[in-house]
Amino acid sequence: MDLSLTRALAGYAAVQKNTPPLGPVADKATAPAAIGSTNGDGKDFSTVFRELAGEALETMRTGEAKSLAGVASEADVQSVVEALAAAEMTMRTVVAVRDKVVEAYHDILRMPI
Repeated sequence: MDLSLTRALAGYAAVQKNTPPLGPVADKATAPAAIGSTNGDGKDFSTVFRELAGEALETMRTGEAKSLAGVASEADVQSVVEALAAAEMTMRTVVAVRDKVVEAYHDILRMPI
């Protein structure tokens, strides 16, 4: 069995558990709020970003704790691999977001005044 396929499936399963099902938007009343606007619970972009960063940090900490537990033979191999796959996917996402933010910053710097 290909280990990369197993890791990809484990990562997909982890993401799928936390993602609501997608469906067609019936009308504007059920459509999601526009970017930059606050929704009914009052969360703005910085709050959502802070929560996502906290979740990413928690995923990384869980992966590290599972790997240490695996080294100490306190956790099974499957849970260690799943935690590390989730941590790797989180790290790749964080790096991709960082790269996009830096790219946008450079684009703003290049704009004529």
